[in-house]
Amino acid sequence: MKSDKTGRAALRGYMLEVVVRRLLEENDFEVIKKETKGKVEFRGDNIEIKGRGTWHQIDSPCIYNKSIPFTYDLRLLAEVKFYKDEVQKNRIREYIGVIKDISENYFLDDNNTIDNQKRYTDIGVFFSASGFQIEAEKLAFAHGIKTVSYKNNQTMSIIRDLILNLEENYLYSKKCVGKGNLKSFMKDFYQLLENTSDETWMKFERYYNPLEGARDKVYELSQNIRRINSSFFGVTETNYFIHFLSNDSFPAYLFHNSDEAECQIFFDQLGQFYLTINNSEGERFYFTAPPDLLSDFAFANFRNIAQEKGRHFKNIKISITLENIQRNLILKIDEEWLREVLDNTR
Repeated sequence: MKSDKTGRAALRGYMLEVVVRRLLEENDFEVIKKETKGKVEFRGDNIEIKGRGTWHQIDSPCIYNKSIPFTYDLRLLAEVKFYKDEVQKNRIREYIGVIKDISENYFLDDNNTIDNQKRYTDIGVFFSASGFQIEAEKLAFAHGIKTVSYKNNQTMSIIRDLILNLEENYLYSKKCVGKGNLKSFMKDFYQLLENTSDETWMKFERYYNPLEGARDKVYELSQNIRRINSSFFGVTETNYFIHFLSNDSFPAYLFHNSDEAECQIFFDQLGQFYLTINNSEGERFYFTAPPDLLSDFAFANFRNIAQEKGRHFKNIKISITLENIQRNLILKIDEEWLREVLDNTR
């Protein structure tokens, strides 16, 4: 696709955004799909939210469908990026300004009262296919921006590779995400991933003119997304936000009488981390580990990596819907198992 260079990075980013939107919906987040007078507008292809000083384009603004005591409705202002390299701190710096401007757009005067304003608790979250530069993560943490990395996540790696293949070899960026096309493309691509029937494909083919072989790749992508049986978010003892993904089902039966369970953390031959829950059937929940667990230094010293596991995963707070009930659970690293690991690395 060398003749179609413009917008290539944006194309793969928007395809990943569609996938992340779907996974967010499974976690009780609903992407804003209609305008709200004076606050949210659809301008051309973009969803824009009014800040105190100007309007801002947000990739995937979502409303959380559950209530949290003593907070306004939670609004997730999600950015989803698929750069080939890690997100740099300049991207975070720009986003800090956006979140600050939006979150400060509430004021009272004769025309704007408590009664006529809908208020939200705004949370800025930056999703990255390729991870974050360490300075970018530090800057985000200092300003309350949550970062979610998919670097080295086995479940997401397959999806990322398929998106990259589609972008590089089968789709024209100008037809998909060129001016005036983006909103329709994201809607049609979402529908295509949900329903790969002949009718849905012919509609997509008519509008976006993909190259021969694209349907097989889209079908493969759709099947890999559908295989994800577990998708939930957690935060570690050390303040890292993690998206756990798995083709295995979550062992809800372990939490009928408890909100806590012990877990163990492993990595496979490719250095991809996964979590298992004690007394389960060995289901693996893949995630992107904190940067110091992914470094060459860590893998050169297995005792060090075991110690870091204990530090990061002493307590993992997760939010998940089990048997139609929203649950807040705590996974604690199995201290006895960890001691045995440390003893074996002496």
